[in-house]
Amino acid sequence: MSKLILPADYQQPIIITWDKLQRTLWPYIYGYSWARDTLHDLWKLCIPTPTSIVGSANEERILHPSKFAAWWGDVCQRQGLTLPAEKVFSQG
Repeated sequence: MSKLILPADYQQPIIITWDKLQRTLWPYIYGYSWARDTLHDLWKLCIPTPTSIVGSANEERILHPSKFAAWWGDVCQRQGLTLPAEKVFSQG
């Protein structure tokens, strides 16, 4: 399973590409169409980094933990999961 490095305090935003976001979350949302369909909505809530070329394959965006936690909370509620948002991302 692909892992992201998230600051230990889970308070700092992380920089991520669309590909990395998908690969990291795919094991958790595979087979669940609502989560797959709204993952791009989460991506659009992320802020492009100043050096990114928007729309490029290597575009990086800033994912704020609160935005992810809100999206993940919806996923968990709809799927009946109890996995806390901070557990999805682990030190790797």
